[in-house]
Amino acid sequence: MIIIIDGYNLLKLVHGTSRITEQERSAFVNLLGRYKVKRGHKIVIVFDAGPSIYTEKQKQRGVDVIYSGQHHSADDVIMKFVANHACKDLLVITADNEIIGHAKQYQTEVIDPHTFYHKVKEAFTSKPIKSLSDDKLIKLTDSQDDELDKLMQEAANFIPFAKDSQDEYTILRHHQPKGATLSKRQRRSLRKIDKL
Repeated sequence: MIIIIDGYNLLKLVHGTSRITEQERSAFVNLLGRYKVKRGHKIVIVFDAGPSIYTEKQKQRGVDVIYSGQHHSADDVIMKFVANHACKDLLVITADNEIIGHAKQYQTEVIDPHTFYHKVKEAFTSKPIKSLSDDKLIKLTDSQDDELDKLMQEAANFIPFAKDSQDEYTILRHHQPKGATLSKRQRRSLRKIDKL
């Protein structure tokens, strides 16, 4: 499956802020790299602007990171990607209504950023490093992997999302009224979420 993520849209929702630091962005890309290794999905994350005036693609931790440049928005890049990859096993992660409407035109599934973030965090239920305070970490395994330790340090600093309501997956999977059936779109969404 190809997962394309509206980068700042997800991070702003997850962090509950309108400004994302380079450290937060980098930590999330590193987390996605680990997730890619664990699940085997192709991951593409798109951010607005970037280091060049033109659209630029980089590979970071096995993740395709696309910066839209100054002439396009991340939304433009994502919608073009959806149009070019519509017949593939594609999943879009965004809460942007324009992208959602565009994806629906191509029968491409869209998942809420909170749901996706929850599934990524769920993939790492065994935590080799546990944060006890802001400056003290205790390693819970005997693994001697400095790169993994660095990634876990970054992940420990990654602020989990604050969401009062339950994610889409939980609502669809566990809170349906008795005898209610899911729509075709809801069933497709659940199948995509189950693959995450």
